[in-house]
Amino acid sequence: MFSIKDAVRTSPGVLTAVVKPLGPLTHEPRIPSLMVAPGREREVATLTPFIEERLPTLYPTAEVAPFHNIRHAYETRDAAVKLAKRAQEFGHTVDVHAVEHAALLHDAHYQIIPSMMGMPFREDVHMHFAYNALRMLGAPDPHAMRVARIILATNSMIEPQSIEEKIMRAADLSKLHGPYEQFLAGSWELHREGTLLAYGQQSPAFADFCRGQVAYLALYLWPSLDITPLAGGTRGQSRWHEGVLGNIFKLYRENVAPNVSIVADLSQPSHGAHWLSRVGDNALVVHVHEEQNTREVLLSQLREATSKANSRAIPFVVPGAQTLTPIPEKSCSLVFIDASSERSEARRIVAPGGQIVDVS
Repeated sequence: MFSIKDAVRTSPGVLTAVVKPLGPLTHEPRIPSLMVAPGREREVATLTPFIEERLPTLYPTAEVAPFHNIRHAYETRDAAVKLAKRAQEFGHTVDVHAVEHAALLHDAHYQIIPSMMGMPFREDVHMHFAYNALRMLGAPDPHAMRVARIILATNSMIEPQSIEEKIMRAADLSKLHGPYEQFLAGSWELHREGTLLAYGQQSPAFADFCRGQVAYLALYLWPSLDITPLAGGTRGQSRWHEGVLGNIFKLYRENVAPNVSIVADLSQPSHGAHWLSRVGDNALVVHVHEEQNTREVLLSQLREATSKANSRAIPFVVPGAQTLTPIPEKSCSLVFIDASSERSEARRIVAPGGQIVDVS
């Protein structure tokens, strides 16, 4: 469901990665078509000012889209270029021009409903317009296709493959781990944007919007986007995931459920969804695992479990080791551990009055 990789159980409690056929949410079957006459070919390095000149025609105004407008394009570009240059400093080879152009164009024509163009997701719409804009401006086809692929990687259900795709994903989500006031302001902008782009449909109350937004953001948190050692905090944990989780917890407590249970599952996947009967309807459940294939399987299993039980609990799967989780300090109402768990880490994240439960 979430990438081309899956896992099977070769023995009780053992997950083994296998490769399955390409599915509908991979990059390969989804390429943009040329709908314009290509312009006179230009050097890739000279394209940026021409792209910037066209941006006002490619993005809705702030009155139409309070969040996904030209300001977001420039903010994402600045973050992406900074990440790309930092990666280069650590010896990575990065196509900075492709990253910059993808960031500038990654939400082109955000106001268009994908079904109006016969496309499954907004990201398909964005990459279509980006590809055609680049070709019209004279970008060579390989460059325009590379940019389109990078943009498609902003889809929450596609696993970023190249370093450029990881940078694009991280830049697009960079504000999620910023100051909480900035995160809250962005949430209000997205709520208002949903109202303006609802096309006659009734928009949800802010509390309902926040709950849906948190569930949606959970899809973005399972991959590791670390590119340089600077991504880790003082303990080695992912600073980005820690910041995002902290903001999500606060948003949920303030606007959805003040007494929400934050549940951390530090046990092995073989113990199953033992948390399901132990948490409330509005619980946020965070499962930490350092192996990515296992994280993919866990996310699928947890979502299936919550659906079958008709539970309103929202499961997160995040990268990290049991000795250095990205879960904010003293934030959890309940922490599940087993014989393999790091008890000092469990004590670090359990809230005053919370509980640590050994399930082994």
